[in-house]
Amino acid sequence: MITLLVAAGDGDAADTRAVLQALAEALGGVRAAVREAEGAPDDQALLALERDTASDVVAAVSWSGATKLEARVRLHVRASDRWLERGLTFAASDDLRERGRTLGFTMASMLPDRTPPPRGAPPPPAALAAPAAPAPPPARLALDLMVMGSLGVGGNADALGGAFALRRVLAPWIAVRGELLGRTGVVQAAEATALSLHLAGGVALSPLGNAATRRASLEVRTDVALLYESLGHLSPDDVDRVRRARLVPGGDLVIEGSIRVLGSAAVVLGVGAEVAFGRTDVFVHEKKVAVLPPLRLVSSLGLRHYF
Repeated sequence: MITLLVAAGDGDAADTRAVLQALAEALGGVRAAVREAEGAPDDQALLALERDTASDVVAAVSWSGATKLEARVRLHVRASDRWLERGLTFAASDDLRERGRTLGFTMASMLPDRTPPPRGAPPPPAALAAPAAPAPPPARLALDLMVMGSLGVGGNADALGGAFALRRVLAPWIAVRGELLGRTGVVQAAEATALSLHLAGGVALSPLGNAATRRASLEVRTDVALLYESLGHLSPDDVDRVRRARLVPGGDLVIEGSIRVLGSAAVVLGVGAEVAFGRTDVFVHEKKVAVLPPLRLVSSLGLRHYF
């Protein structure tokens, strides 16, 4: 049995019916069925569909754009636990049903021990079909570009800045990451500008599966960090700006949600907490005027690019 996964609303489309008809002609008595999916199906969704339907083969068909000039089929053969992928490109003058039939015969040609297409069945157009190629591996790297803010709890640590982070997926549910972050703010009581630089590294856990293969994902990440915290003070009784800085170890715990907006890009929103393992008291002319607290609430918004 072959189960075909198509986009929502395409289950009864002319091209989908033509794919089923071509599979029936090419594979004889093999039964084919259609299921609709919300969003772009990933490998985990295909494997779950395979288990639920006890299918010998599951295949996801995706079209690029409303005009359906480019198609890609990714299928899994249960017996050999093998993934196969093929892409096709069509001309605008090609009939939609003929595109579906071509796609169906192409799928049949990808299967092991296949039955040849019946006499007279149109082969995939050589000039338009993409050459067979091994399926590309899922994206394992991602680059984050974020705008970040912090709010001190019990002190002055309100700041705004940005960060970039690089991550690598180790397994569908875990990734390692490194981050460089910078924020700046004002400590009014000390008449000072604050600068905070963080170099951090940690892990991101994805309970819903690999975020690189999902349209929407939720992650929990935690990092250990080295914090460089600096204050620059300038008041009417000072000739030059006075700057003091210190290094403090720290860490964070953040929940991030992401939603894919383009093929390789996602919008990411994060909220959580950051802790510095040490409180910084601020003195001006030997008088304590402010505190940089250990605990800060943090938020972030930005883009993630998978590659």
